[in-house]
Amino acid sequence: MLKGQDMMVLAALLGQNGPPATLAQVGAALGISVSAVHRSIGRLREAQLVDASRAAQLAQVDEFLAHSLRYLFPPRMGGETRGIPTAASAAPLRDQLAESDSIPLVWPHPSGEMRGIEFKPLHPSAPEAARRDRALGERLALFEALRLNDARIRGLARRELQERYIAPAVA
Repeated sequence: MLKGQDMMVLAALLGQNGPPATLAQVGAALGISVSAVHRSIGRLREAQLVDASRAAQLAQVDEFLAHSLRYLFPPRMGGETRGIPTAASAAPLRDQLAESDSIPLVWPHPSGEMRGIEFKPLHPSAPEAARRDRALGERLALFEALRLNDARIRGLARRELQERYIAPAVA
């Protein structure tokens, strides 16, 4: 059974260019232990989302993210809090949507600069990882958008992931 930390590891691996990152590098980027990364890689391999070299299997990743993520990791909301914008409230989707009066979705974080509705992250270390690495934060926000019940936002997130990571690697 896949866990939220596995999705964090998948997001980190999806952004890799060149030789695969070491387990220690992935762990440091995500704020999780090397042993946790190792277990996640094992579960991702078993699910056929990465291969033996830790490279993401792009067609399988696309299918999994589009059709399974929201069922395995349903969105959980909390009350109003201060945090880091995520899902459609964060880049790159924020720039593609017209401004609305709805309250933004945020990962709770003490040094967050935005008030919004708490969106419980895939893993507790996601907000801090997003603060440290903007590109990783965008991938994680896109993963979070794919968990939402809004088909339009899920479609935009999937297209963004395909354009950035799936199509360029296949071409």
